[in-house]
Amino acid sequence: MSHAQFADLHPPLSAGAALAEANRCLYFFDAPCTTACPKHIDVPGFIRKITGDNAIGAAHRILDANILGGSCARACPVEVLCEGSCVLHHAGDAPIKIGLLQRHAVDAFYDCGSALPFTPATETGLRVALIGAGPASLACAAPTCRRCCEHWWRVAGSAYRAGWVGRRSRRCWLYCGRRRRRCRRCCGPAFCASGC
Repeated sequence: MSHAQFADLHPPLSAGAALAEANRCLYFFDAPCTTACPKHIDVPGFIRKITGDNAIGAAHRILDANILGGSCARACPVEVLCEGSCVLHHAGDAPIKIGLLQRHAVDAFYDCGSALPFTPATETGLRVALIGAGPASLACAAPTCRRCCEHWWRVAGSAYRAGWVGRRSRRCWLYCGRRRRRCRRCCGPAFCASGC
């Protein structure tokens, strides 16, 4: 299969088009687009950074909340979530293209070759194993590494590559010490019994 068979559904925004689209935002303090996002990305915050010609800073804000920001910019149903709750949409105007702005920022971040905007936590002696190598486990691995586990963690799954979603969805289980607990939304603030 060639790359052309899997072209993006929506073409990316150019720098000028992204700036024009970002300038339409009203920057509400308690923005409904942020509350509609399952990962609670600070949408007005990253859009404000795009208007200041700081796409890398916008990507840092996105990736801090969602390590899979580039994938979500392409696959998330934004028409129902953040764009569906846009204030401009409720006023009868076209909503801001939040998904395309997110894609613009994260693509600019990866194009410049920057490192991910977080560092692992200090060693606590805990080891974490995430069962399953799908998007939920990968999204859980980054905040777990950032918050409570040492630099060793392992994602194990039966899929032929990490991030692949098969026909059957598997729940993400977290093994911490001897206790088995289900991840809270796969990125909850507390994962293990020791309170890390």
